[in-house]
Amino acid sequence: FFFLMIRRPPRSTQSRSSAASDVYKRQVSTQSTWGVTQAMESRFGLLTLLFVVLFVADRATAQQAVLAGGNLDDGNAAVYKRFIEFSTKNGVANIGIISAASETPQKSAESYIPVLKQYGASSAEWIQIDLQHVRNNRDPKILARLGQMTGLYFTGGDQSRIIQSFMDKWDTTREDSPAMQLIRQRFNANQVAIMGTSAGTACQQAVFMITGGESYNALRYGPYDYLDKNYPDDLSYDPKGGIGLIPKDFGYLDTHYGVRGRQGRMFALAMSLKKKGGPLKGWGVDENTALIYDRGNVEVLGANGVFYMDFTEATIDDYFGEDISIFSIRTNYLTHGDKIVDGAFTPAPWKNRITEDNTTANTISSSDIFSSPNNLDRNGTRKNPQEFTRVSTLLLKGTDTRALGATYESGPSYKTDLVKDGRTVGYTGVDPTTSTTFVSYTNLLVNVRSDDRKETAIFETS
Repeated sequence: FFFLMIRRPPRSTQSRSSAASDVYKRQVSTQSTWGVTQAMESRFGLLTLLFVVLFVADRATAQQAVLAGGNLDDGNAAVYKRFIEFSTKNGVANIGIISAASETPQKSAESYIPVLKQYGASSAEWIQIDLQHVRNNRDPKILARLGQMTGLYFTGGDQSRIIQSFMDKWDTTREDSPAMQLIRQRFNANQVAIMGTSAGTACQQAVFMITGGESYNALRYGPYDYLDKNYPDDLSYDPKGGIGLIPKDFGYLDTHYGVRGRQGRMFALAMSLKKKGGPLKGWGVDENTALIYDRGNVEVLGANGVFYMDFTEATIDDYFGEDISIFSIRTNYLTHGDKIVDGAFTPAPWKNRITEDNTTANTISSSDIFSSPNNLDRNGTRKNPQEFTRVSTLLLKGTDTRALGATYESGPSYKTDLVKDGRTVGYTGVDPTTSTTFVSYTNLLVNVRSDDRKETAIFETS
């Protein structure tokens, strides 16, 4: 049964612009564009799709970062070890913990100290800059300690607190505080690596940053450039962006991605900003997983995956509401061991191209494609977490070329078509270290329409 969305009057002001996790804000850097092409090469007798991305930005503007999607398990050795590796300079890894996003900063920071030391940190300490200690962002003693750190770990919570703690005039012109200026200089010089989880990842981007919202409301009402606590499910964003350590041209960042079905809100965000010069790509990082950013190259480590959404060819009709249609979004799902190096996608060496299984069910569908918060199990959690991931990977394994999903909410319902075409390639394999099976894919076509639109229209641009 579909949950009936109660109609409400629209908010007084709405923007047709947006960006990426659960809470708040920064300045926009110079804009750049990506071009996306493909190449094929022979590997182990199979055709392997190479996903070629032409980076126009200067890679020196950002160095090494570990961007986790939240709920990172203390036992996730692959992710933590990579951060310690990045943070080791001259044989020493001194980690500063920035827990300004937390309601209890000191307690949060202290909980990470033994974890970081377990994975090889030489030292780990709390950087005492938060809403209770904002003036510390210019304290000479604190700045001296920051200058000794070789790694900085931004914990989760509310990214607005990070902005308010590290940015001067954060609600107007938003300028770097002395602490933020030092972090930026040292990061760009590759003197310090950064790691974030949840809000600590979302705050790193330079573009418009998502501050809240669910996929259904994003498609139904579009994005707003302010957060209204009376409408927590509406897609809201900060037009000033995050702290901007990751360059704008890298794209949007979102976290807790698959488990909370945030694909729809990324679609709405990117398409609302496309005509305003917004980025043409977005990255959605799953929980207990990290996107590894190394001087512009990408690797995925962890238990789940990272969605890369390409909006270069995408178009939108009627913007948002009952008549919306979005065509030709290209989605890619990278899992443990997959890389994009110098623009070329290669799967983990233990993955092979998927051989379609003709025993897979002929009809692949979902009535809760975006893992609705209104469809809960007896424990009060989302009944269908990772539903988009489940449907898309099932499609890659079978002979069907199309899977159909729908939102749990109605009035209207939004239909999502996932389509395999000649550009779509899937990979699977068993990680020899953990004996875990992973599936990844490139160039799956996605179209979205309200149920008031004719079904045939969904394929017009595919």
